[in-house]
Amino acid sequence: AIAGGIATELKGAIKVVDVTVAKYTAYFIIPKDFVKFNFTFAPMWVDQYIRIILSESVAFGLEKTIVSGDGKEQFIGMTMDTSATVDGKYSQKAAVAIQNFDEDYTDVIATLAKDDNGDDRDISEVLMVVNPQDYIKKIRRIQHTLIYGTGAVDLINNTYPTKVVKSSMVPEGKAAVGIAENYFAAINGGTSGIIEYDDSNQFLEDNRIYTMRLYGNGRPVDNTSFAYLDISGIQPPALPVLIKGGSITTKTAATAESKG
Repeated sequence: AIAGGIATELKGAIKVVDVTVAKYTAYFIIPKDFVKFNFTFAPMWVDQYIRIILSESVAFGLEKTIVSGDGKEQFIGMTMDTSATVDGKYSQKAAVAIQNFDEDYTDVIATLAKDDNGDDRDISEVLMVVNPQDYIKKIRRIQHTLIYGTGAVDLINNTYPTKVVKSSMVPEGKAAVGIAENYFAAINGGTSGIIEYDDSNQFLEDNRIYTMRLYGNGRPVDNTSFAYLDISGIQPPALPVLIKGGSITTKTAATAESKG
């Protein structure tokens, strides 16, 4: 009623999340002669090369911990089970085996559409991270399947809008899929990524040490934001075959190849 009092109290639980900053470091040791008196390569070129290597090393480590970090002084990876921890470490989720990117795939996506409280949420697009080998052998073939009369069709996106990213941090035969914006990552921009060098630490060895640090932490927002998939059993898509003077029949890729 218009004149009625406020009758319902909204209740909820506040989850305490540990976002203690972790430090990732990389270092490179090089004789000072290479960066001061190298006549083959300019000292400036050597210095730049080292900085690129350090940057790539930090990116490599960051990628690894985002995919499968165990949470022990590092990020909690998107493939980890965040519901329980043992000695500060999280274990990897059991991989869900799928045989196709049709019903099996949508069944997995449906589990992401409910949060930890069991409430529904809308998912406009999912992120799938796969090994480069699987992308070449499986994913790309499925994304560029020739369907008679329509040209190339992306069967994965036809099932559900999916952005595919390649990462060697994901083992072959596996894939991570989830809601990209539900991975929380915080990087200290003020002090992270700065490359420094020191000539005194190994003075007697006449070496210069370059170092780079990155401070931050990250984790999935909840345990249902990402799923870990076993895609080793994914079969090549069926290929339509046009028989001249006849009708269209469908054969598997393996059968089509064996028949020439």
